[in-house]
Amino acid sequence: MKSRTNTGTGVWDWTEIDWKVINKQVLKLQRRIFRATKEAQLKGSGWDKVKNLMKLIINSKSALALAIQTVTVKNKGRNTPGIDGYVAIKTKEKNRLMKNWNWNEVSQGNRIEFGINCT
Repeated sequence: MKSRTNTGTGVWDWTEIDWKVINKQVLKLQRRIFRATKEAQLKGSGWDKVKNLMKLIINSKSALALAIQTVTVKNKGRNTPGIDGYVAIKTKEKNRLMKNWNWNEVSQGNRIEFGINCT
């Protein structure tokens, strides 16, 4: 992906990200997904296009940067540690998150059994 946010080397620096461009790119992808979903619902087909667009946004560096910004800068609970007990606040840590993010290493949260039988 070529944009003003990328330095050309594939390495992103948190301080050099142009958030207007990032927001625009993610919003454009979200709109494409919305339109494709609406079209697929009307036609009854075209879900492959929706699936491909969803893969595109999941693997997008722009969406990842926006998600990290939302969690570490915008959210009220940004100072609350996650399940791993870690809080990323400094710019270095945000850069590390951007560089090392891997969807294959994401694990689900803990499940808690309450012992209630609903049947």
